[in-house]
Amino acid sequence: MTKTIELFDKVVIGDGMMSLIAECNGYEDGLLVIQFSRSPFIFPETMTDQEIIDSLWLNEYSIYL
Repeated sequence: MTKTIELFDKVVIGDGMMSLIAECNGYEDGLLVIQFSRSPFIFPETMTDQEIIDSLWLNEYSIYL
């Protein structure tokens, strides 16, 4: 199973911050087979998608590794 974090609904909310929805999903043969988590988060708007994903893997979503 390949586990990925996907980001959705990014919105700048002011004061240099953005809100977003992150999903941790499991895929087999390119098909979504399980959604481990779908949660709202707030991050600095200067962070790239990859920086956000890396942060989530190291912190909130580390239990899914």
